[in-house]
Order: sequence, then structure tokens, then C-alpha cells
Amino acid sequence: MQSTSPFQCAICSNSFTRLEHLQRHLLAHTDSRPYGCTFCTLTFNRSDALTRHWKTCEARINSGHTTPKLSHRKRGRKQHSCDRCSQSKRRCSRTFPCDKCMDGKQECTYLRFLLDADNLSTAAQLPTLVPDNNQWQSPSSGSDAGLGVPWAIVEEESMASGPLIPDADSLIPFLYPDYAAKGVSSPNFAQPWGPPVTRNHGESGPIIPWMSQLTWNVYDMAAYAPSFAPPRPSARPVRLNFLAKFTSTSTKGMANSFDCGNPEERRRVILILTNTAGRSERLSTSDAGRALMFQQLLLVHPLAAKTHEIVLGMSQHHHANTSDGINWQDSLALNESLCHQFFSPANLDRYLIAFWSFWYPNWPVFHKPSFDPTRTPARLLATIAIIGACLTPEDADRDAAMHWLGAVEEWVFTDPAFSDDDSLDAAADEPDMAAVRDRLDALRAAYCIILVCSWEGKESQKRRARRTRYSQVISVARSLQVSGLTTHGDLGAYLRIGSAQGNWQRFVLKEELIRTVTYVFLLDMGYVIFNNTPPRMVTFELDVGLTCPETCFQAGDLESWLFSVKAWSETSLGQGQPSVSSMMEVLMKDEVSPGDWKMLRQMSSLNFFTLASALHGLIFHHHCQPTSWNQATPILHGLRNWRQAWLQREQLCGLREPDRAVPDDAWRRIGFMRFAAEYWYLGCIVYKRTESMQTLRADWNKIAGGPFRKGFLERYDNSDMRQVHELVIQFQDMGLGAEIV
Repeated sequence: MQSTSPFQCAICSNSFTRLEHLQRHLLAHTDSRPYGCTFCTLTFNRSDALTRHWKTCEARINSGHTTPKLSHRKRGRKQHSCDRCSQSKRRCSRTFPCDKCMDGKQECTYLRFLLDADNLSTAAQLPTLVPDNNQWQSPSSGSDAGLGVPWAIVEEESMASGPLIPDADSLIPFLYPDYAAKGVSSPNFAQPWGPPVTRNHGESGPIIPWMSQLTWNVYDMAAYAPSFAPPRPSARPVRLNFLAKFTSTSTKGMANSFDCGNPEERRRVILILTNTAGRSERLSTSDAGRALMFQQLLLVHPLAAKTHEIVLGMSQHHHANTSDGINWQDSLALNESLCHQFFSPANLDRYLIAFWSFWYPNWPVFHKPSFDPTRTPARLLATIAIIGACLTPEDADRDAAMHWLGAVEEWVFTDPAFSDDDSLDAAADEPDMAAVRDRLDALRAAYCIILVCSWEGKESQKRRARRTRYSQVISVARSLQVSGLTTHGDLGAYLRIGSAQGNWQRFVLKEELIRTVTYVFLLDMGYVIFNNTPPRMVTFELDVGLTCPETCFQAGDLESWLFSVKAWSETSLGQGQPSVSSMMEVLMKDEVSPGDWKMLRQMSSLNFFTLASALHGLIFHHHCQPTSWNQATPILHGLRNWRQAWLQREQLCGLREPDRAVPDDAWRRIGFMRFAAEYWYLGCIVYKRTESMQTLRADWNKIAGGPFRKGFLERYDNSDMRQVHELVIQFQDMGLGAEIV
């Protein structure tokens, strides 16, 4: 007989009369238990079981805490309208911001909606609010905080009520790093939303954005992006604040080195983005049938299959003792369980949020709008997760990531797609795009491993990444420089020929190739600059195009992409489509033609950063050769022309780089390449010091007749950046850049 129960499980044949019974049943198909004890490691499927446990929990009794109280589910009609429309009893469009708030330029919030305990999937992962200092705090390290155990929000009897969403003012040091550093007061978030405040030339004081543009101020307007400021006779001297911190021995890890915010700031950003994701998903399910389907898909996580694929792939590869230090054979069940915990769907969600928010701006080689983690190769997703785990505010996540780093490294570098064979030879009329994509993904996975080993690993891991693994990465990157794939060519073809959707997909793949190969070169130059490692790539082998404007690459829909590509195709740089090597030739000319000069001025921050890094490689080659220093005159021209182009940058309407980013769009901001002027100035320091050492070497040979040690740093291929730090501190106030310009 057919069941009359309206709620049926999509996985098995069981049916239920109440939705909450189905929700509880669906948990049996997963490893997730949404109710976790905040005092011990036990988790439960039901809230009443957790409440009973608290009465006898030895950890709670020993700590002296009273029995917590779970937030009860609100009865009655579900809240869907925003707070303002709900209070005024007006119809709400249920968007963010809604139409009414947008028309009235009022702040639009869904705090009541977020506070609804029905949003269990989001609330279960929120940290607890400590009553004595009203600060956000994660579960204790003894509670497996980094192993994917969700935690329920609890209220102590003495706990004062507080907002789930942190105040915007608490994010000012992270969202407005320049304002915080200069002691400028934070924006007034009590004002209504409105257009950004502007000022006329000559007025003093910073430009303070409104709440509707809660921003990262990614540019120091005077020092780092003078093209946005009115022209002036002379530029402000460049201070090497970023490089001084970057090379300091007290700066450890990726988050601290690349200005990703302190742990509290990162925790608040992740909290905001987690709630935003939960809200948008809930708002997208309008009718009961879709809501029921959504609830089932939510509890059976879409990344569950990827978790299984990662665990299975690693366990099959590491079934015996390997160099990663993990013996899967002797304790297979335990290691698979721990691996499943680290790469659990809930943790993958958190790690992806951290990766996109904090690291992606520094490594924008993925097209985020089309990135689908459920279709991403398991090896690549695992390496992205490891980077994200290193950037979460929880130390337990970072420790767990380092535990699995060796195993993932072995797995990634044995990928059959990670190959430098000639199967993608340029002689082929049309390369196999699926094979190109597979090799590109394998290369990016290996690059992730290099990054983590270089900034988070032990000394042995840093040396292996720099000396061994990176050589493999370079070989694979060279094999991807297939003719026609690493340059866009005629941009008009994207607008005139073939399917617009297909052209967009082809554009994205080409741009991902260009950016990935470019970043392989940039990492090589990074080893040259900071580790005094001889370069393994030369600038003039880079037959890849310059990267496109960020607005073209970040376009989230076909219409936006067509608009931005059309705008780019009308610029001198878009029409010329020069390669990196050809732009270096232009940069090093004594006299630059007006057309070439216009292309230089239209480059993006990433392209400016690429050319500044390439100059470091040329300086290294010249100071290690027995040739006369007079032959390095083209380098001097390059340094001068780079600075002049940077000061006179052009960013046309529709192609401007985002100098602001709301937390939801944190991935759109500009990363460390905004400090390209500091890298240029460090190049000036190295150039002038090397020039002085060449003169000193000539004098030494005349006096002593013996050998003179060449090079501007004593130790080669050294993991410690102390040498560069001392150089930065010693010379940054001497104005060597002004002598060159």
C-alpha cells in the first residue's frame, strides 16, 4: 500500500508525517551530527539528547559552568522579509539589498532571518559568544575544532544577548588597512547608504566610503596607484613597508606574510560569508517542494562525493610506507577516518571560503564565477583545501593541513596529467582541450603544494619545493605554451565569430593558462629576489600574452564579459596584444614610441608587477657575469620607464581595477601585486648596490690582485630571507629610486 506520509526520503523508501522527522532521518545517511557539546567531543543528532548529556557531562561539571540552554525554534510564520520591511509591514523583494531599501538608500539587513534557529546548517558552525568580554571565540583545541565537527550555538543563563553578525566597525583594520595604519577614523556606518564621497583636487583628508561600499582600500592613493590621483610634478617617496614585514623573521606563514588579516578579522569575515551563503540559499527556495528538495540536498552535502574521492585516492596511492611519513597499511581505518574528517564536506566549505577570501586575490588564476568544486579534480581540490586550512583563524586547521601535506604532495606529483611530454605539441592543428585542461589543473595543484611548502613547511620541505619540485613545475608550464593558447590574439574574434557562450569559455581557458604560466615565472623571480636563487626561467622565453583586465576575467555573466572585452578591444593594449617578452623589450628602450608608451600606461597592476619582477631577474644575471656594468644600461632604462609608466597609468571607464570590495566580493580585490612599486624600488636598491660593488671589485683587483666575491648577497639559495630584510631596512630611506628616475 502506498504511504500517505507527505515527506519521503529521496535516498531510501522511508516516509514521514513531519518535515523535522525527515530532516533528522536524513542525518543517518551522513556522518554529520549537528549538535555538539562545547565541553567535550561528543556530538548528537537530536537537541534533546544534547540537553540530557549536558546534565551529566563530566567536563562541564568539572569546569564549573551551568547547564547551557539551546536557542529554541521560533514558532509561527517563517521570516523571509528583511528587517526594515518586516517592521514596516511592507512587501519585500527578498533580495539583498531589497528593492525598498535600495530605493530609499537605507541599510538592508536580515538579522532576524539569520537568528532563526531553523537555519541549523549555518548556526551549527558558528563560534560561541563568551559572556565576560563579548568576544567571538572558537571551541577549545581539545574539542576537535579543526576536524569538521559542527558546534551548536548555546546560551549561558548569565549570557547577555548579542548580535550574531559582528559589527562592521570591528572589521575596519582588515577592510580599511590603510586607514587603520594611518590612524584615520573609521567610516560612519550610522549614515544612510549613498554614493561615495568625493573631493576636489586640493582638498585634504581621506575619501571615506559609505556603508554600501564596505571596502578594502587596496591602494595607498599617493604611493601605490598614483594614476588615480591628479598629475603632480613629483611622486611621494616609496616606503618598503610591505617588503619589510614580508621579509622579517618574525613574520610566519601565508596569512601574515601576505596581509590576509589577523585571526579575529579572518574569523569575522568567514562568519559573514557563511551567513550570507546560507541566506542566499534559503531565499532561493520559494515553494514547499523546492524547499524540501533543498533540505535533502543540504543534508546530503554536494561535496560528499569529492570527500570520498579524495580519501579513496590518497589511501590507494599511499597503501604502503612512503616518504610522506604516514603509514596507511598499519592503520588504514584510522588514517581514512582522520583523512575523512579533515576533508569532510563541511570543512571543504570553510576552506574554500578562506581560500577565495584571503588567498585568491594574491593568486587569481581561477575563473571563480565558473569554478565548480563538485567538478574540480580531487587532487586540485585537496590542495586548495590545504591552502584554505592554513588561512582559517583556527590553529588546529593549520596543524591538520601540515599533517596531510606530505601525503597530498606525493599524490599530486604522481598525477599522470602532471607531465611535460609533447602530446600538446604546437604542430597539432587543434590541441585536445580536455588534455590541456587536465594538465593545467595538475600544474595548479602542484603549484599549490609549492606555495604551502615554501611558506608553511619545515626547512626540508622548503628546500625540496624550491630545488626539486619547482623544476618539475617549470617543465610542465613550458609544455603548456602551445601556440595560440597562451595569447588571445584578435579580441574582435570573440565578438564576431561563433557562439558567444563558447567564446567566453575559450577566453576563460586561455586566460587561466596565461595567468598560471605567468605566476610560475613570478615564483621563480620570487626565489631570485628573496632566496638569492639563480633564475631557472628567462624573461624572453615568456611567449605568453599579458594578463587581461580584472573586469574581463572576473565577469560573472556573458553580458558583463562581452561589455568588458569590447572595452578592452578598443584600447591600444587590447589591440596590440603584446607578449611579456615583447613588453620587456619595449620597457628597456632608451626612446619609447608614443604607441608603445600608451600600451605601457594601460597595463594592469599584475602586468606592472610581472615586469618589475622580470627586472630583478635581469639584474641578477648581469651582476653575476664578468661583463662591464656599462652593458646594463638597458636595465636602467627599464627601471626609469617602469616608474614613469606607473605614475601615468591609464584605466579607462569599464576597465578600472576594483579598489574596493565588499566582504561578499572579497575575492575581487587586488592582492600583493598592488605593492609593485615596492618591488621596483627594491630593484633600484639592488641595481645601485651592484653598480657600486662592480666599481669596488675593479679597485680591489688593482690593489690586491685577488678574487673578489660577486653578488649583492652572501648566501645563495637560502630559505632565510634575513639578508633581504637587512638590505631593505638599510637602504629604504636613501632615495636610490629618485637617483634613477
